[in-house]
Amino acid sequence: MARKNALALISGSLLDNPKVKADLKRRGDKFALRICPGGGEQINKEFEKEGWPIDFGPLGRKTQNLRQRQRARSILEQHAADMEDLVDDLGIHAWIFIPVVDSEVGKVLSHINKDLLPIFLYNGYDHFFIYTIKANVEQKRRFYAWYWQISRCSLDQRYVPTQFKLDPNDFPEKIEVIGV
Repeated sequence: MARKNALALISGSLLDNPKVKADLKRRGDKFALRICPGGGEQINKEFEKEGWPIDFGPLGRKTQNLRQRQRARSILEQHAADMEDLVDDLGIHAWIFIPVVDSEVGKVLSHINKDLLPIFLYNGYDHFFIYTIKANVEQKRRFYAWYWQISRCSLDQRYVPTQFKLDPNDFPEKIEVIGV
């Protein structure tokens, strides 16, 4: 019988964290893992070094040109290579990818805010593990609860409410936000 699949999203600042490594090892024995490493802080540092603006919109980082998108992708690719080495060291099998699409959408290099991946991919995965720093746990839980609830209205019930009260207990059961 095939193992259930899971997507692990890991903050770029936690890639070497011993707790994350131990948790991935444990989950790699149970799930067919896909891992998406982040790199926001490292990308910010690179943008600052180049004198490029750091600007975010509702769907993530805004870039002004191909050079910026390529530089951000390069950092994420290095994190993915490091993650490949890590899973080899842990003795688990996992498929590693970065939150960037290109050939999939008409050869336009497009970065995706990795926090949106569980929303986009919800129907295909059995579980999501979101590794973040402890200070971000509540914000990420609210984000997923909000999207979960607003989507229920707009997709299930075919309306978009003009007023909305977030219920923090109404949360997507397949998403687990882990503070490290």
